Amino acid sequence: EQEDKDLYLRIVDKNKDGIIVRGAKAHTTQGPVANEIIVIPTRNMTEKDKDYSVAFAIPANTKGLKLISKPLKASEASLNDPWFIMGKENMETESLTIFDDVFVPWERVFLAGEYQLAGPLAVTFPTYHRFTAISYRTAMADLLIGLGKLLAELNGVDDKSHIRRDIVEIIKYKEILRESAIAASHLSEIDEDTKISIPNRIFTNVGKLVANEGYLDAIKHLVDVAGGLAATLPSSQDFINEEESKYLKKYLVGKKGTDPIIRSKLLSLTREIISSLGALFTTAMIHAEGSIEASVIELYRSYNYEGSKKLAYYASGINDKL
Repeated sequence: EQEDKDLYLRIVDKNKDGIIVRGAKAHTTQGPVANEIIVIPTRNMTEKDKDYSVAFAIPANTKGLKLISKPLKASEASLNDPWFIMGKENMETESLTIFDDVFVPWERVFLAGEYQLAGPLAVTFPTYHRFTAISYRTAMADLLIGLGKLLAELNGVDDKSHIRRDIVEIIKYKEILRESAIAASHLSEIDEDTKISIPNRIFTNVGKLVANEGYLDAIKHLVDVAGGLAATLPSSQDFINEEESKYLKKYLVGKKGTDPIIRSKLLSLTREIISSLGALFTTAMIHAEGSIEASVIELYRSYNYEGSKKLAYYASGINDKL
Protein backbone atom coordinates (compact mmCIF):
# COMPACT_ATOMS: atom_id res chain seq x y z
CA GLU A 1 0.00 0.00 0.00
CA GLN A 2 1.33 3.43 -0.94
CA GLU A 3 2.42 5.55 2.01
CA ASP A 4 0.85 8.99 2.28
CA LYS A 5 4.26 10.67 2.20
CA ASP A 6 4.92 9.24 -1.25
CA LEU A 7 2.33 11.71 -2.54
CA TYR A 8 4.46 14.67 -1.44
CA LEU A 9 6.99 16.27 -3.74
CA ARG A 10 10.43 14.76 -3.18
CA ILE A 11 13.81 14.13 -4.78
CA VAL A 12 14.00 10.66 -6.34
CA ASP A 13 17.40 10.99 -8.02
CA LYS A 14 20.43 13.26 -8.32
CA ASN A 15 23.20 13.47 -10.89
CA LYS A 16 25.90 15.90 -11.97
CA ASP A 17 23.40 17.92 -14.02
CA GLY A 18 20.59 18.30 -11.50
CA ILE A 19 17.82 16.55 -9.57
CA ILE A 20 14.72 14.57 -10.53
CA VAL A 21 11.56 15.17 -8.50
CA ARG A 22 8.27 13.33 -8.17
CA GLY A 23 5.02 14.11 -6.33
CA ALA A 24 2.40 16.84 -6.32
CA LYS A 25 1.51 20.29 -4.95
CA ALA A 26 -2.11 21.35 -4.47
CA HIS A 27 -3.83 24.77 -4.72
CA THR A 28 -1.26 26.35 -7.07
CA THR A 29 -2.88 29.76 -7.52
CA GLN A 30 -2.57 31.11 -11.08
CA GLY A 31 -0.20 28.25 -11.91
CA PRO A 32 -1.92 27.54 -15.26
CA VAL A 33 -1.17 31.10 -16.45
CA ALA A 34 2.30 31.51 -14.89
CA ASN A 35 5.60 31.35 -16.74
CA GLU A 36 7.48 29.85 -13.80
CA ILE A 37 6.49 27.37 -11.10
CA ILE A 38 8.28 27.96 -7.78
CA VAL A 39 8.46 25.19 -5.18
CA ILE A 40 9.36 25.36 -1.47
CA PRO A 41 9.03 22.84 1.41
CA THR A 42 5.73 22.59 3.26
CA ARG A 43 7.06 22.42 6.83
CA ASN A 44 10.01 21.84 9.14
CA MET A 45 12.02 18.74 8.17
CA THR A 46 14.31 16.25 9.93
CA GLU A 47 17.22 14.29 8.51
CA LYS A 48 14.93 11.42 7.52
CA ASP A 49 12.90 13.95 5.50
CA LYS A 50 15.86 15.28 3.53
CA ASP A 51 14.48 14.08 0.18
CA TYR A 52 11.43 16.29 0.82
CA SER A 53 13.63 19.29 1.63
CA VAL A 54 13.58 20.68 -1.88
CA ALA A 55 13.09 24.11 -3.41
CA PHE A 56 13.46 25.19 -7.02
CA ALA A 57 11.97 27.17 -9.93
CA ILE A 58 11.20 25.75 -13.36
CA PRO A 59 9.44 26.93 -16.54
CA ALA A 60 5.78 25.95 -16.69
CA ASN A 61 6.36 23.97 -19.90
CA THR A 62 9.01 21.70 -18.37
CA LYS A 63 8.71 18.07 -19.46
CA GLY A 64 6.85 15.94 -16.92
CA LEU A 65 5.10 18.91 -15.29
CA LYS A 66 1.30 18.58 -15.40
CA LEU A 67 -1.22 21.17 -14.19
CA ILE A 68 -4.82 20.02 -13.75
CA SER A 69 -6.91 23.17 -13.40
CA LYS A 70 -10.21 23.89 -11.68
CA PRO A 71 -13.11 24.93 -13.97
CA LEU A 72 -13.90 28.61 -14.26
CA LYS A 73 -17.65 28.24 -13.85
CA ALA A 74 -18.13 31.77 -12.57
CA SER A 75 -16.41 33.41 -15.51
CA GLU A 76 -18.23 31.12 -17.94
CA ALA A 77 -21.54 32.25 -16.45
CA SER A 78 -20.53 35.88 -16.85
CA LEU A 79 -20.21 35.75 -20.62
CA ASN A 80 -23.92 36.41 -21.17
CA ASP A 81 -24.52 38.54 -18.10
CA PRO A 82 -23.48 42.20 -18.39
CA TRP A 83 -23.94 42.70 -14.62
CA PHE A 84 -21.56 39.90 -13.71
CA ILE A 85 -18.51 42.15 -13.26
CA MET A 86 -16.24 40.58 -10.66
CA GLY A 87 -16.32 37.08 -12.13
CA LYS A 88 -15.64 38.42 -15.61
CA GLU A 89 -12.82 40.83 -14.83
CA ASN A 90 -11.19 39.25 -11.76
CA MET A 91 -10.62 35.65 -12.75
CA GLU A 92 -8.42 33.35 -10.70
CA THR A 93 -7.55 29.75 -11.36
CA GLU A 94 -5.72 27.08 -9.41
CA SER A 95 -4.27 23.70 -10.26
CA LEU A 96 -3.19 20.41 -8.84
CA THR A 97 0.44 20.53 -9.98
CA ILE A 98 1.97 17.13 -10.66
CA PHE A 99 5.69 16.47 -11.03
CA ASP A 100 6.07 13.25 -13.01
CA ASP A 101 9.83 12.65 -12.74
CA VAL A 102 10.68 16.25 -13.58
CA PHE A 103 14.32 17.14 -14.16
CA VAL A 104 15.56 20.36 -12.51
CA PRO A 105 19.06 21.60 -13.45
CA TRP A 106 21.33 22.62 -10.56
CA GLU A 107 21.28 26.30 -11.52
CA ARG A 108 17.54 26.29 -10.76
CA VAL A 109 17.78 24.40 -7.46
CA PHE A 110 17.66 26.38 -4.17
CA LEU A 111 17.43 23.50 -1.71
CA ALA A 112 18.22 19.82 -2.25
CA GLY A 113 18.39 17.86 0.98
CA GLU A 114 19.48 20.64 3.36
CA TYR A 115 16.71 19.76 5.82
CA GLN A 116 17.89 22.28 8.44
CA LEU A 117 16.81 25.11 6.11
CA ALA A 118 13.42 23.69 5.18
CA GLY A 119 11.66 25.02 8.29
CA PRO A 120 12.94 28.62 8.08
CA LEU A 121 12.06 28.73 4.38
CA ALA A 122 8.61 27.22 4.98
CA VAL A 123 7.90 29.77 7.76
CA THR A 124 9.27 32.89 6.06
CA PHE A 125 7.23 32.49 2.88
CA PRO A 126 3.83 32.28 4.62
CA THR A 127 4.71 35.31 6.74
CA TYR A 128 4.94 37.42 3.58
CA HIS A 129 1.93 35.60 2.10
CA ARG A 130 -0.22 36.24 5.17
CA PHE A 131 0.88 39.86 5.18
CA THR A 132 -0.41 40.24 1.62
CA ALA A 133 -3.59 38.48 2.76
CA ILE A 134 -4.46 40.98 5.49
CA SER A 135 -3.65 43.77 3.05
CA TYR A 136 -5.92 42.66 0.19
CA ARG A 137 -8.62 41.46 2.59
CA THR A 138 -8.74 44.97 4.02
CA ALA A 139 -9.66 46.18 0.54
CA MET A 140 -12.20 43.38 0.18
CA ALA A 141 -13.77 44.38 3.49
CA ASP A 142 -13.88 47.99 2.28
CA LEU A 143 -15.96 46.80 -0.68
CA LEU A 144 -18.35 45.01 1.70
CA ILE A 145 -18.72 48.21 3.75
CA GLY A 146 -19.52 50.31 0.68
CA LEU A 147 -21.93 47.73 -0.65
CA GLY A 148 -23.67 47.39 2.71
CA LYS A 149 -23.97 51.14 3.25
CA LEU A 150 -25.39 51.77 -0.22
CA LEU A 151 -27.91 48.95 0.08
CA ALA A 152 -28.96 50.18 3.52
CA GLU A 153 -29.60 53.63 2.05
CA LEU A 154 -31.39 52.33 -1.07
CA ASN A 155 -33.45 49.88 0.98
CA GLY A 156 -34.46 52.73 3.27
CA VAL A 157 -33.18 51.03 6.43
CA ASP A 158 -29.94 52.90 7.16
CA ASP A 159 -31.56 54.44 10.26
CA LYS A 160 -32.36 51.05 11.85
CA SER A 161 -30.20 50.08 14.82
CA HIS A 162 -29.65 46.45 13.77
CA ILE A 163 -28.57 47.55 10.28
CA ARG A 164 -26.11 50.03 11.78
CA ARG A 165 -24.70 47.23 13.93
CA ASP A 166 -24.31 45.07 10.82
CA ILE A 167 -22.29 47.75 9.05
CA VAL A 168 -20.22 48.60 12.13
CA GLU A 169 -19.29 44.92 12.52
CA ILE A 170 -17.91 44.94 8.96
CA ILE A 171 -16.08 48.20 9.71
CA LYS A 172 -14.55 46.57 12.81
CA TYR A 173 -13.46 43.57 10.75
CA LYS A 174 -11.81 45.80 8.14
CA GLU A 175 -10.05 48.10 10.58
CA ILE A 176 -8.56 45.25 12.64
CA LEU A 177 -7.03 43.90 9.43
CA ARG A 178 -5.76 47.35 8.42
CA GLU A 179 -4.28 48.00 11.87
CA SER A 180 -2.58 44.59 11.83
CA ALA A 181 -1.04 45.30 8.43
CA ILE A 182 0.22 48.72 9.54
CA ALA A 183 1.66 47.31 12.77
CA ALA A 184 3.27 44.37 10.94
CA SER A 185 4.99 46.85 8.60
CA HIS A 186 6.00 49.41 11.22
CA LEU A 187 7.41 46.76 13.57
CA SER A 188 8.98 44.60 10.89
CA GLU A 189 12.10 42.55 11.49
CA ILE A 190 15.28 43.16 9.49
CA ASP A 191 17.22 40.09 8.41
CA GLU A 192 20.83 40.70 9.44
CA ASP A 193 22.38 38.93 6.45
CA THR A 194 20.25 40.30 3.61
CA LYS A 195 18.86 43.48 5.24
CA ILE A 196 15.46 42.45 3.88
CA SER A 197 12.45 43.58 5.89
CA ILE A 198 10.23 40.75 7.17
CA PRO A 199 6.70 41.58 8.39
CA ASN A 200 6.23 41.20 12.14
CA ARG A 201 5.09 37.59 12.62
CA ILE A 202 2.84 38.27 15.62
CA PHE A 203 0.83 41.13 14.11
CA THR A 204 0.69 39.37 10.74
CA ASN A 205 -0.72 36.18 12.21
CA VAL A 206 -3.13 37.99 14.55
CA GLY A 207 -4.53 39.85 11.54
CA LYS A 208 -4.66 36.67 9.47
CA LEU A 209 -6.48 34.80 12.24
CA VAL A 210 -9.08 37.58 12.44
CA ALA A 211 -9.37 37.57 8.64
CA ASN A 212 -9.96 33.81 8.52
CA GLU A 213 -12.38 33.60 11.41
CA GLY A 214 -14.34 36.77 10.67
CA TYR A 215 -15.07 36.66 6.94
CA LEU A 216 -18.26 34.61 7.09
CA ASP A 217 -19.55 36.86 9.87
CA ALA A 218 -18.91 39.89 7.66
CA ILE A 219 -20.85 38.22 4.83
CA LYS A 220 -23.67 37.38 7.24
CA HIS A 221 -23.94 41.07 8.16
CA LEU A 222 -23.96 42.08 4.48
CA VAL A 223 -26.73 39.58 3.73
CA ASP A 224 -28.77 40.92 6.65
CA VAL A 225 -28.53 44.42 5.18
CA ALA A 226 -29.24 43.34 1.59
CA GLY A 227 -32.31 41.24 2.30
CA GLY A 228 -33.78 38.32 0.36
CA LEU A 229 -33.33 39.89 -3.08
CA ALA A 230 -29.64 39.02 -2.83
CA ALA A 231 -30.80 35.49 -3.66
CA THR A 232 -34.09 36.00 -5.54
CA LEU A 233 -33.27 38.94 -7.84
CA PRO A 234 -34.35 38.29 -11.46
CA SER A 235 -31.75 38.05 -14.19
CA SER A 236 -30.15 41.10 -15.77
CA GLN A 237 -31.72 39.85 -19.03
CA ASP A 238 -35.16 40.50 -17.53
CA PHE A 239 -34.27 44.16 -17.10
CA ILE A 240 -33.44 44.35 -20.81
CA ASN A 241 -36.77 42.85 -21.89
CA GLU A 242 -39.20 45.74 -22.31
CA GLU A 243 -42.31 43.88 -21.08
CA GLU A 244 -40.68 42.54 -17.91
CA SER A 245 -38.48 45.56 -17.25
CA LYS A 246 -41.41 47.92 -16.59
CA TYR A 247 -42.63 45.70 -13.77
CA LEU A 248 -39.17 45.22 -12.28
CA LYS A 249 -38.48 48.96 -12.29
CA LYS A 250 -41.82 49.57 -10.59
CA TYR A 251 -41.67 46.92 -7.88
CA LEU A 252 -37.94 46.82 -7.14
CA VAL A 253 -37.56 50.53 -6.47
CA GLY A 254 -36.68 50.16 -2.78
CA LYS A 255 -36.71 53.50 -0.96
CA LYS A 256 -38.95 56.02 -2.73
CA GLY A 257 -37.05 58.05 -5.28
CA THR A 258 -34.16 55.60 -5.76
CA ASP A 259 -33.09 54.19 -9.11
CA PRO A 260 -34.23 50.51 -9.29
CA ILE A 261 -31.51 49.66 -11.81
CA ILE A 262 -28.74 50.94 -9.52
CA ARG A 263 -30.25 49.08 -6.55
CA SER A 264 -30.58 45.90 -8.59
CA LYS A 265 -26.99 46.07 -9.86
CA LEU A 266 -25.73 46.38 -6.29
CA LEU A 267 -27.91 43.42 -5.28
CA SER A 268 -26.51 41.49 -8.25
CA LEU A 269 -22.97 42.17 -7.02
CA THR A 270 -23.99 40.97 -3.56
CA ARG A 271 -25.38 37.76 -5.05
CA GLU A 272 -22.18 37.29 -7.04
CA ILE A 273 -20.07 37.56 -3.88
CA ILE A 274 -22.20 35.12 -1.87
CA SER A 275 -23.10 32.62 -4.61
CA SER A 276 -21.31 32.31 -7.94
CA LEU A 277 -18.00 33.43 -6.42
CA GLY A 278 -19.00 32.32 -2.95
CA ALA A 279 -17.18 28.98 -3.03
CA LEU A 280 -13.92 30.67 -4.05
CA PHE A 281 -14.19 33.57 -1.60
CA THR A 282 -15.42 31.50 1.34
CA THR A 283 -12.80 28.79 0.97
CA ALA A 284 -10.04 31.28 0.21
CA MET A 285 -10.85 33.50 3.18
CA ILE A 286 -10.67 30.50 5.52
CA HIS A 287 -7.78 28.55 3.97
CA ALA A 288 -5.79 30.72 1.56
CA GLU A 289 -2.35 31.93 2.65
CA GLY A 290 -2.56 29.42 5.51
CA SER A 291 -5.45 27.94 7.45
CA ILE A 292 -6.80 29.04 10.83
CA GLU A 293 -4.76 26.29 12.51
CA ALA A 294 -1.59 27.44 10.73
CA SER A 295 -1.91 30.92 12.27
CA VAL A 296 -2.70 29.40 15.68
CA ILE A 297 0.42 27.23 15.53
CA GLU A 298 2.64 30.12 14.44
CA LEU A 299 1.29 32.51 17.08
CA TYR A 300 1.70 29.96 19.87
CA ARG A 301 5.21 29.10 18.70
CA SER A 302 6.50 32.62 17.99
CA TYR A 303 4.95 34.65 20.79
CA ASN A 304 7.38 35.98 23.44
CA TYR A 305 5.85 34.91 26.76
CA GLU A 306 8.64 36.08 29.07
CA GLY A 307 7.25 39.52 29.90
CA SER A 308 3.77 38.10 30.45
CA LYS A 309 5.05 35.37 32.77
CA LYS A 310 7.12 37.86 34.78
CA LEU A 311 4.02 40.01 35.21
CA ALA A 312 2.03 37.00 36.44
CA TYR A 313 4.77 36.10 38.95
CA TYR A 314 4.85 39.72 40.18
CA ALA A 315 1.05 40.10 40.39
CA SER A 316 0.72 36.84 42.36
CA GLY A 317 3.39 37.89 44.88
CA ILE A 318 5.83 35.13 43.93
CA ASN A 319 8.37 37.73 42.80
CA ASP A 320 8.67 41.19 44.31
CA LYS A 321 10.27 42.72 41.21
CA LEU A 322 9.32 42.74 37.54
